[in-house]
Amino acid sequence: MFNRFTPRPTSSKAIQHWAQLARDGCLNRFTGDSRMIVADYDVRHIHCPFALFSGHQDKIVDGAKMISICNDVFGEPLLVTKKRSPKNSKMNHTEDHNYVFAETIEHYEHLDFLWGKDAEHLIWSEIIRLLKSLEH
Repeated sequence: MFNRFTPRPTSSKAIQHWAQLARDGCLNRFTGDSRMIVADYDVRHIHCPFALFSGHQDKIVDGAKMISICNDVFGEPLLVTKKRSPKNSKMNHTEDHNYVFAETIEHYEHLDFLWGKDAEHLIWSEIIRLLKSLEH
């Protein structure tokens, strides 16, 4: 049943945007077929809490680069590691940014986040824990 709906069908524009991101090497808005130069997305304008998970073996997304950009802009994530964030802790919302969490999983590649045998333990349960820590 799961494979019946995954991977999700996508539009040709989404695939073109993905190719543009790979070509340009940065996160920017979709320009279509034109070669116009556009500014990178400014992650400082993200106003909701966000977490970054990356796979060290990922050949599609450079997770280390994304984490590096966010670390440069925001500093360390509010919850740096699972060890520093007890299971039942609530997040302190007095910080001046919404960069919540970052983790790189050494043996993961792009699709392991969905289909990895240990994704439930390494990713999904961690996402649920992070969401619960954001409850008011």
